[in-house]
Amino acid sequence: APAMLANVAPSAGIPVFKIDDPMASEAVEAGPRLGVVMTFPPTQEPTSRLLTGAARAAGRELELRPLLVPEAYQALLAGRPEEHDSLLIPRVEELAREVNGIVLAQVSLARLLPKLKHLGVPVFSSLTSSLRRMREVLS
Repeated sequence: APAMLANVAPSAGIPVFKIDDPMASEAVEAGPRLGVVMTFPPTQEPTSRLLTGAARAAGRELELRPLLVPEAYQALLAGRPEEHDSLLIPRVEELAREVNGIVLAQVSLARLLPKLKHLGVPVFSSLTSSLRRMREVLS
């Protein structure tokens, strides 16, 4: 699908971009060590590939520190969002002490953004980055 999207973009007559691209470009500018927060295991490989590609394109070094908390995903699916957040927040706070930025690798994690303002490192979410990029493209 990504290759197909790349082929469509020039001929679409409208701006086409993948939701994660702007986030990846912003995140690699934060510094060489990025924490990557995930709750859904299949997210890890494509997110690593995306960030590594963005770093290469920007000519930057990159070291990824993955944080995978599948039990938080289970809590969210079971309708327990508070449990989801409480499983993640302390671990994200810990990770933030070792990295230059935090990437929330799934749109479902964007709900944490208001609860992570105190971290002292930038927190990147594809949701906010892509909305910002859409506003730039369309303005």
